[in-house]
Amino acid sequence: MDIFPCEIWEEVVRKLPAFDLINFCKSSDALLYLLRDKNVVIDFDLGGCFDIYKEELYQNFYQDVGYEHIRSLNINKIYWIGLEEIRDIVRLLPHLEELRALDTILGMRNDDVVLYKKLKKLAISVEMDQFTSTREVYRECFSHLKSLCIKFVSKYRADFRRVYYMFFNELRKLDELWIYDADDLETQMLRYDYIVCNLRSLRKLVIKSKTNLTLLDYTPFGLLKIYERRRRNNSTICYEGNVEQTEKQNVFRHIINNCRYLTDLEIVSCTNMEPVDLNEECVKVPCYSSAIIGAYELISNLRHLKRLRLEVPSYLNGNFLKDVFLKCSELQSLQILSEDTNEDLNSVLYSHLNYAHKLKEFRFENVHIDLDRLFSALNKVIPSKLQRIVVKCDYEHSMQLWPLEKLLKRNCDIIFLAILVSTYNRHQINKLQELLNDFKDHPAKVYVAKTTMTPEEDLVIPEAHKDILYFSTDVSVLHFSDF
Repeated sequence: MDIFPCEIWEEVVRKLPAFDLINFCKSSDALLYLLRDKNVVIDFDLGGCFDIYKEELYQNFYQDVGYEHIRSLNINKIYWIGLEEIRDIVRLLPHLEELRALDTILGMRNDDVVLYKKLKKLAISVEMDQFTSTREVYRECFSHLKSLCIKFVSKYRADFRRVYYMFFNELRKLDELWIYDADDLETQMLRYDYIVCNLRSLRKLVIKSKTNLTLLDYTPFGLLKIYERRRRNNSTICYEGNVEQTEKQNVFRHIINNCRYLTDLEIVSCTNMEPVDLNEECVKVPCYSSAIIGAYELISNLRHLKRLRLEVPSYLNGNFLKDVFLKCSELQSLQILSEDTNEDLNSVLYSHLNYAHKLKEFRFENVHIDLDRLFSALNKVIPSKLQRIVVKCDYEHSMQLWPLEKLLKRNCDIIFLAILVSTYNRHQINKLQELLNDFKDHPAKVYVAKTTMTPEEDLVIPEAHKDILYFSTDVSVLHFSDF
């Protein structure tokens, strides 16, 4: 291991994600010193790393990592770690300046707030009723804070005035504020004007909300209002003008031919939410552009593809997936939606899914799915790296439990599994859930069997998995985890 000087090893491992860095350095005693190198661990990023769930995180920090050098820590979406363990980790880092802990159990309780005294940058998920500290405590603990990303996951039984006037008013040095109102069950909206009116140093404000915003003109303040995902699904009607335009331009061929190193691709059926005159002859019987159909056949040209999200029309048989599995050898995430029954698509998946050797995430939604054949196909993926699976359908063939049981035995690292069959009765759901419960051997594992998932029911699902629980687009979406 001495073939390279220390400076070369340092440059190599600095590019690795934190979990890979730990595993790499532990592979040889001669490399363990790198985990205590200031330049290597100064920014420690574990955000969204589900592989870490088997590790004793505090133990790793204390024994192996040069924690005294860490200035920035990202633990976004590490939802399974207990509150006291997270607090112990934060206390352990004497020079921590940046903490990203969105979608974790850490919040704004009294014992949490005192951990933030030295922070200049903080990203946190909170419940409104956690703001119980005094004005003096907030002033002392956030005296250095310059950048804050705060996600309100619950506004139930909240004292809004305490939040507005006792918390935000004490953030004297804050120059960047990201606010995400993620509670769409509580209709009372946040008063952003109350929040920012006393933030004298504020230069950047980002607001994202699942509830309605007041219709104010923000342009005099240098703010721009952008509507996220301003699209509507339209799987049946295509406007003739759009068809002609895509036929002429053939934009998909140009995109794929000029983006050979593309790693993320999404094709979803939708139209712009622009006003349409229904009296005009632009709306006709369903018609589809051959350029759109041809786009699916070109996907396999993207050899570096890692994430693929597709809405597959019912008239497309899915044969293009054969080449995708064979040629896109780096594919790690696959999400497929078919709004109408598509047995040909199902057959292709059952027959060729075993070629996706690096698949970590899989979501499949169709009207009808043969669950036995699907789980049997997933059993043939060798080596298996599956971590998250969502299967949703209206009805299926009579399901035997042994293919699913075999899948869970072979894939101990499946951390999230959701099976949604809308026509199942209570007995079928309970029987399926009993099997899933037998394999839930860690707090990180979330296995659910349901007929459907409503916003009220999905409260039991960690926020970290809702990106795959629902088939939702990433196009024109602001991700607060990028803060």
